[in-house]
Amino acid sequence: MLLSKNISDRITFLRFPLIVAIVFIHIHTNDFHFTNKYFDYLTYYISEILARVSVPTFFALAGYLFFINLNPTFNGYLKKIHSRFYSLFIPYIFWNLFILLFFIIAQNNNLTAHYFSGERPIILNLSLIENIKLFFGFPPFKYPLAFQFWFIRDLIYFVLLSPIIAFVIKKFPYILLLVLFLEQPILYFSFGAFLAICNIEIKRYNNFASTSMLVFFIFSIICIFFQNDYFYNFTIFLGLITIFLSLKYIKMSKKLLDLSKYSFFLFAIHEPLLSILRKISLKIINIQNDFILLLIYIFIPIITIIISIYIYKFLQKFFPKFLNLITGSRS
Repeated sequence: MLLSKNISDRITFLRFPLIVAIVFIHIHTNDFHFTNKYFDYLTYYISEILARVSVPTFFALAGYLFFINLNPTFNGYLKKIHSRFYSLFIPYIFWNLFILLFFIIAQNNNLTAHYFSGERPIILNLSLIENIKLFFGFPPFKYPLAFQFWFIRDLIYFVLLSPIIAFVIKKFPYILLLVLFLEQPILYFSFGAFLAICNIEIKRYNNFASTSMLVFFIFSIICIFFQNDYFYNFTIFLGLITIFLSLKYIKMSKKLLDLSKYSFFLFAIHEPLLSILRKISLKIINIQNDFILLLIYIFIPIITIIISIYIYKFLQKFFPKFLNLITGSRS
């Protein structure tokens, strides 16, 4: 099954709002302690429920786009893997090297050291092997140095495993039912692959979009008060299904499509920029009440996004080839 321009444009449109959702996931840290329980509920609902749907959606879209036009031969897989080398591996190496240099400078400067001494190990205190493990997020480190790039690292693994994933889907398609109860990126990626490999036409199920929206809304509200991992994972998966079913409702415009070009760069640069702005704002602003803290929660991500877009525009104007390289040819 070939990817139609209609679906392609809608997937392209989704990228920017999904990245914005990821920024709001990362703003929700232990720094935000509200005495007003309703502010706690609101920020939890935005960052830990609604926004959390974005990561599974990205994995599912990646699986779908990898397999949708794939020629299932050795050369077909080789061609796809070769293209992902430039769109995934090269940016992964660059941004982790960039963050490595950034942390070395920041952790060894008296003015900035205290901002970067708690959440991450001191880079120069690590051995070469420990630094390599940190660079790729190998145990005992859960995340790579540029921690948001755990997503890209896992995608690289899934691309390399793609022939095995395709085989399992063809032979045991119902194994994907596990995605309802387990929060595993490979299952979300495989779900997208399943849609492509089995030629599932999403538009056939568009009539269920309204029902899916309503059920997801009800379940997501329950998640605020009912803490259960299986129920939570099912709700997030339901959110993913709702996004897929709702593609037909997206009203396209050139301006909205143009925002997608900023998506990967925003993903790559929003950390540590977001953390820096958050720490500085919490330090210099006299937080007198929960409302001011809520404003910080809302506006620091917005400021991060605006700054990232202007940096992108600067690089696009003066260093377009470099920008193209570090964004995996997405500029």
